[in-house]
Amino acid sequence: MQSVRYQSRYPLSLEQLNPHKFTSKRILQLRTPVTGLFGSGILATKHTKTSLHLRKRCTSWDAGANQLKLPGASISVRCSSTGQEASEANGDELVLAEPESLASGVLKGFAAALQGGTASINTAGGAYKNLTAAVFATSLLMDAGGIYSLNLLTESLLGSDPDILWLAFIAVLKVPVFGTVIFISPLLAVFAVQLALPLLGESLFFGALKEIRPSRAEVLERSGGLGPRGISVAVSRILMFLKWQFGLLVISLPIGFVPIFGPILTAGAQLTLSSYIFGWEMLDVWCDKNAFDLEGQKRIMKGQKWALIGFAAPYTLLLAIPIFGPFTVGIAQSAAARLVTSVMEKSEGEVEQ
Repeated sequence: MQSVRYQSRYPLSLEQLNPHKFTSKRILQLRTPVTGLFGSGILATKHTKTSLHLRKRCTSWDAGANQLKLPGASISVRCSSTGQEASEANGDELVLAEPESLASGVLKGFAAALQGGTASINTAGGAYKNLTAAVFATSLLMDAGGIYSLNLLTESLLGSDPDILWLAFIAVLKVPVFGTVIFISPLLAVFAVQLALPLLGESLFFGALKEIRPSRAEVLERSGGLGPRGISVAVSRILMFLKWQFGLLVISLPIGFVPIFGPILTAGAQLTLSSYIFGWEMLDVWCDKNAFDLEGQKRIMKGQKWALIGFAAPYTLLLAIPIFGPFTVGIAQSAAARLVTSVMEKSEGEVEQ
């Protein structure tokens, strides 16, 4: 039994939805399950009967995009195997918070990182040690492979007797490439471990969430989430992240030649993008348990991008430090529970208001 409510600022897309079937009570009974909010999968359920309740009338129907546009509306989707509406007990529903502005998002994200990180250090256990060991071993391989490949490429470009101009050109070119390797290698290690050993991160996330909001943790733990489809969603997300990193590298190469400011700009851009990616990855468990597909995740994370960057930036900087970096991943994964309750979802008090 599950109850979900979404405070809409984005278009709502429901597959199999026909606007002409709305009754005077604005309640739609679907013969088939709701298979898509936010694209195609924010709520995926096997329940046989689903009710869609609109607290405000939909303002327009976009037949081409198959979307209900509900600016400022509050929507409830309730599902139960018996066809009866699920209860709205505290903690038993998802209410996404409104997107944060730059200043507010960064501050709230950083506060969540600080509060969640402090709490997780005090409660570190077996799952933390196992996750750290896995990321540590994988990141060593990634760092070694990346640096070795970069040096090998540099040597091949320089040749046996390079002139001074070519040597200077390669040295400047090497700065953004090396920065990308330093940031992306530990991220690749995190991706690999999250895919191969997802239960480690899940254990840390729920351990922290139970301390903050136990009723919400219970609901998410019971959820089947994306199920096997979660693997393909995670792989697609990782490939998207790598494409972003490659795009930034291409843009950074000419900028790196700008005296003084070039390296600073490229390092700042790399830190910002890597923080956004790492923060998103730390919410993988939350996204999976809420059955957010990739398109749904894109919309949600875009709205909270500043909070993600503020949350993940300190961890991303530490993660880039060889040897020491992997010890921060478990802390960040636990702290992500604080990010969820303080930024991504509305609190129970805010929901009641």
